[in-house]
Amino acid sequence: MQEQYAKNLKKCADGRKIRAKIYTYAKKSKDFLRTRARRESFSTKKQLPRSAFWAIIIESMETMIMSGDEAIALGAKIVGEGGIVAFPTETVYGLGADAFNAAAVQKIYRAKGRPSDNPLIVHISRESQLDGLVAEVTPAAKAAMAAFMPGPITLILPKSSAVPDIVSAGLSTVGIRMPSHPIARKFIDACKTPIAAPSANASKHVSPTSAAHVFADLQGRIPLIIDGGECEVGIESTILDLSVPVPTILRPGAITAEMIAEVLGGVQTFEGKVMVAKAPGMKYTHYAPKCGAIVAADADAAREEYLKRAADGESWVVLARDKDCAALDGVRTLPLGGDDAQVCRNVYAALRYAETRFDGILFVDLGDKGVCGSVMNRVNKSAGGRKVFSSKK
Repeated sequence: MQEQYAKNLKKCADGRKIRAKIYTYAKKSKDFLRTRARRESFSTKKQLPRSAFWAIIIESMETMIMSGDEAIALGAKIVGEGGIVAFPTETVYGLGADAFNAAAVQKIYRAKGRPSDNPLIVHISRESQLDGLVAEVTPAAKAAMAAFMPGPITLILPKSSAVPDIVSAGLSTVGIRMPSHPIARKFIDACKTPIAAPSANASKHVSPTSAAHVFADLQGRIPLIIDGGECEVGIESTILDLSVPVPTILRPGAITAEMIAEVLGGVQTFEGKVMVAKAPGMKYTHYAPKCGAIVAADADAAREEYLKRAADGESWVVLARDKDCAALDGVRTLPLGGDDAQVCRNVYAALRYAETRFDGILFVDLGDKGVCGSVMNRVNKSAGGRKVFSSKK
């Protein structure tokens, strides 16, 4: 892209002045490029070829938030030129690049500050895109895809040699996901290539479920965020390893072990020390807020710890189900919802809200069953394993 950028500027009668003019305009105008008329008025001038115009915008790294077809078209343009774009999915927002372009994928790691031994998930919009990504689609994979794709699940399969090692962190497997979010599917289609993408946040921070969350973490590091509203599911996809004899859940999600077992006849959950991470979210601290975080075994434990912290002059807040919050009179609370789906959808937004307003967060344990067990997988990691119990028990 840099070579093309230089060539295009040479075509300009006065490239430096034009670049400065557009860059200044981009700095001052919040709605820059939000309308077709404004974009065309700049890009069709004879002294500025259209490709030079796009190169200038990408080069400036002024992070834009856009929506609709224009955002998708611009996002596909950026990806086609080796750039990275944040886009919505039903789980969390992703930060994507052409999965076959190793140099572009490297930009994802750099923008996030992500360790290079943490593999990425490749997102597709149709089954035909599996060609060139995986070496084999097993009967179990076909059954799982028929039952759960498109949707919040990632399948670990033997990878094709065409997939760059930087995508799979040098492993012989690759994670494949077909999101159900219509904007994600449309964006991948427009890119005309599978998209490698982790969550669109700074590494180890709470995952983003809105365009505003992405902007807060990656402003100035990426050129574009495609705004698709708030994510419906709210936590990352279930990761199911189908490259091993017994299907194994490496990361729990909204598609639970019970649901998978009904389709595949049996499934196990990975337990033990992670030496080599076959999937995201396994090896490093993740989902951590910028303030203190502790899991409370129950509402009584949360109350005791809250009052203890308040006596020390600290401002904490309790995150819990609606019914638990109602019982915690005299305690500052942030309700997550009444049912499992609401709790799952709201947990990351609540953590991000609380981290900017309080010294610490107390999270009342939701248990280890179903979707709530998947939520607690994230919360326990965000708290670094810290947990308090009530003195009454």
